[in-house]
Amino acid sequence: MGLSCIRGIVEKMGEKLAINSIEIFEELLSQSSQEASKLVGICRVMFNMAQAASFRLLQTISPRIVNIIDPYMSHESDEIRDYTSKVFTLLF
Repeated sequence: MGLSCIRGIVEKMGEKLAINSIEIFEELLSQSSQEASKLVGICRVMFNMAQAASFRLLQTISPRIVNIIDPYMSHESDEIRDYTSKVFTLLF
């Protein structure tokens, strides 16, 4: 349900709210860098945000999303690596 809400925020509310949401999730990610379940959730959120964003919005937020999830591309969790690779594939 939460992922659907994030998709709706990105689709309907636009750039400013999407950027604010990214800042919130970036802060949560830095606080929970060792908890795999929270990392998976945040990676899923980033993936859903990227999926829901328009091309114009993606041009704005993609560098920020890439910087956030780049360190997790080599994480020990298969699920985290899977979601981060999906985000990279979608963005590029």
